[in-house]
Amino acid sequence: TFGRRVHGYMSVPTDKSKAPFPVDFGVNAAGFGSWTNDMSGEKDSIRVQFSVYPFEPDWKWKEKGLEAKYKAMDAEVQAKYGAPRYCQAGITKSREAYFFFPVILGIDRAVDWIAARPDVDKSRFRYQGTSQGGGFGFYLCGLNRAFTRAAFYVPAITDTMGYLVGRESGWPKIVENNSSTPERRAAAEKWAPYFDAANFASRIVCPVRVAVGFSDITCPPCAVYAAYNEIKVTDKAIGNGIGMTHSCSGYFYDKFGKWVAAEWEEGRLTWYLDGQKLWVYEGPTPQKEMQILLGQYQLGGHPKFAGWLSPRRTTFPIRATSRSTTCASTPASERDLAGAPSCWLMHDYHSKPAEAWSVKVTKPKLARPEMYIT
Repeated sequence: TFGRRVHGYMSVPTDKSKAPFPVDFGVNAAGFGSWTNDMSGEKDSIRVQFSVYPFEPDWKWKEKGLEAKYKAMDAEVQAKYGAPRYCQAGITKSREAYFFFPVILGIDRAVDWIAARPDVDKSRFRYQGTSQGGGFGFYLCGLNRAFTRAAFYVPAITDTMGYLVGRESGWPKIVENNSSTPERRAAAEKWAPYFDAANFASRIVCPVRVAVGFSDITCPPCAVYAAYNEIKVTDKAIGNGIGMTHSCSGYFYDKFGKWVAAEWEEGRLTWYLDGQKLWVYEGPTPQKEMQILLGQYQLGGHPKFAGWLSPRRTTFPIRATSRSTTCASTPASERDLAGAPSCWLMHDYHSKPAEAWSVKVTKPKLARPEMYIT
């Protein structure tokens, strides 16, 4: 494709009765090893994972000598273009000669093909990627309107020209690694901006989350912020890993991963109790700051109000199950409702929900368990 093939894999759930399926799309981090050959699938979603290399990934990569192929590929482009690694090769010749040029276009074509499948739920087309994969997230989400949510962890290939104004450029430092002569440097400076993730960021239209490490010297925070600041969508957020290096914290994978997978349908919000649909809200999404009444719980012994969940101001998708926990304190001004002591849970809300969260409220001495909201 576009002069060189790029390879990935796709897995589809076996239970076709649950189609259409959401899509979890990603591009691998740089280098070579188990992470570039992990062909795991998902039970309830179509999993698509791409490598950037011109050979197929395989579970048995050691037995099949794929690491030798990787090293040979790297050596070939080094010899051809005089660059230290594949990710810096070709930029001194032309835009089209840069290693990532056909890779970007090839994977973008794959996104179109996958999005056109009849078993794909186009309302849940998600992206997650780390380092090189995070940089490709900027590329693909900027080029393709298929994506509905995305998370980029310690993203690479950002702020390629940052060194001109005293900032540290992000991996792979395309210009700095092609500066052995003034001519090579000038050529790299000419073409490098075409591949700066910051120049794709402003084209992104889906909600985005970004994780950055403040001690990351591979993809430094100044370079990551240069790209993040160019994202124009209002539903965006960045997680700052104070002291975090290029090894992204599991905290961000968990937090943003849950957010990416959260189901959100504009104009329709469903409440569940013990796995059963309790109530459906249909209407406009609130666009201004507001408070939401999540639930009212008994603090006294009045059985009528035990575990009551109000549907009257539903503006957030809630899942509830019956469990026994401990009740939080209640503001004095909100203690009375219909003559019974009660506990009100209030949650500040800004536009669309930003992340998954949970609240536990009950009274220890209740005769039956109250609701657990998550």
